Amino acid sequence: VQMGKKAGVEVVIMDLREDEWVNVGDVTVERRKLPGDPQGSTEVDLGSYSEFIHHKPSPKGYYGADYNKEETNRVHRNGHHIYRVSRTVMEADVFINLPKLKTHKKAGITCSLKNLVGINTYKNYLPHHNEGTPDIGGDQFPEPSIKNKTESAFIEKFKTALNNHPGWGRWLIPVKKAGKKIFGDTQETIRSGNWWGNDTLWRMVLDLNKILLYANPDGSLREDKIENQKKYISIVDGVVAGEGNGPEAPDPFPAGVLIAGTNPVAVDALCSKIMGFDWQKIPSLKNAFHIRNYPLCDFGYEEIQVASSDSRFSKRLADISGKDVFHFKPHFGWVNHIELE
Repeated sequence: VQMGKKAGVEVVIMDLREDEWVNVGDVTVERRKLPGDPQGSTEVDLGSYSEFIHHKPSPKGYYGADYNKEETNRVHRNGHHIYRVSRTVMEADVFINLPKLKTHKKAGITCSLKNLVGINTYKNYLPHHNEGTPDIGGDQFPEPSIKNKTESAFIEKFKTALNNHPGWGRWLIPVKKAGKKIFGDTQETIRSGNWWGNDTLWRMVLDLNKILLYANPDGSLREDKIENQKKYISIVDGVVAGEGNGPEAPDPFPAGVLIAGTNPVAVDALCSKIMGFDWQKIPSLKNAFHIRNYPLCDFGYEEIQVASSDSRFSKRLADISGKDVFHFKPHFGWVNHIELE
């Protein structure tokens, strides 16, 4: 804000969220209404243009960000895929994305593409994982063990109780603590779609990017031509990046880099390579190159050219040697899967 004033540019910082949820001991104990976007929110229904259109949820359905699972599944069914986003963002002529370079438990990495979760104003409209184990079509856990099935059933009852009785939150904190002792802490145990087999989150991430680049302030979509995209630039801060248990508890990684570009797919492809990760093992990246309707890019991975002050990187992205990149530690749910060979 102060730098803006010195440059003669008015800079305003806004909290776009409609609600704030207060968590104690990983349990939501209070919900507060916020002023939100002064311009209001825009609901966009991607319908058949959503990346969810051919995805069948498990019988237990999608899980969003709150205990009210029915709400998430209400806006993502029967051919409808609805998101609620900031109208200020939708009305902007240019979007400047300022993500941090770091690992992510559900997405592998969080850079330009994943950072767009920040344009939504109501997080429970965002499917984060598909409830249940893989044998019933879920990606909440990586394997259908008795322990995982038992925990899945326990979590469902726990969240249903909190959804039906919000005032019970503080009273159920000891129950959540007991659950951690029995099933393991989330910082050490794979659950909630925090692994490389999450087949849900990438769809939501790409949908949000479509909305940013193609949606109008009234929720309608522009004509499906790539030249109709909103003007965009991403500047990724990797001066001190994050590795390991991102995004909430990463370890600092002093990479000392800034990565910028005018296309989120190209920028994230470079971010992935710089981190020492295989872009084809990151679902949001791999699938971003194959979008049929409202594409995010009109080029292939092999066509990406990098310009850098370091000659080791100033070449085609595909030609950058794996010996010259960093080797970030992935989130433990992605270890031995995402790394470059």
